Amino acid sequence: MLIKRALNQIDCPSIIEPENLLDSEGIRPDGATAFPYKHGKCLTWDFTCVNTLKDTFLFECAKEAGKAAIGGEKKKDNHYEKLLRNYIFVPIAVETFGSWGPKGLKFIKEIGKKIQEKTGNKNATSHIIQAISMTVQRGNAISIMGTLGPLRKLEDFFDVISPREEIS
Repeated sequence: MLIKRALNQIDCPSIIEPENLLDSEGIRPDGATAFPYKHGKCLTWDFTCVNTLKDTFLFECAKEAGKAAIGGEKKKDNHYEKLLRNYIFVPIAVETFGSWGPKGLKFIKEIGKKIQEKTGNKNATSHIIQAISMTVQRGNAISIMGTLGPLRKLEDFFDVISPREEIS
């Protein structure tokens, strides 16, 4: 939804989870523009949040930030390869610890620049990146809270993390 809102700011209407982009293929990215975006083709995109701590990425991410996001972009590129005949496709991958894949980040910067040119808002790119990053962090928080079971107060959360010791 955040990408759709950003595109709307540059008068580029889009559809969330469009169906039937390719006959009988069942391919359904997160969104697509309603009109051509570049080179006479509509834009499609798909977002993924990749777990930085997943076994397959853990050692690579320890050596270089963003490796999981790059892997997420490659996976999306492979999945949506057939769209490239008729559409522009952009994978947007962000890691749970905040690193971005290069293709998605380039795309967000492109949209931010267009918003800045249209509105004069010099912080447009930062606002989009921050909004997406905050959404990822909310997801992280929900994931953590879901593993703790029912808690009635915020203080209960802190007791789980570091139990209080009585001072004698």
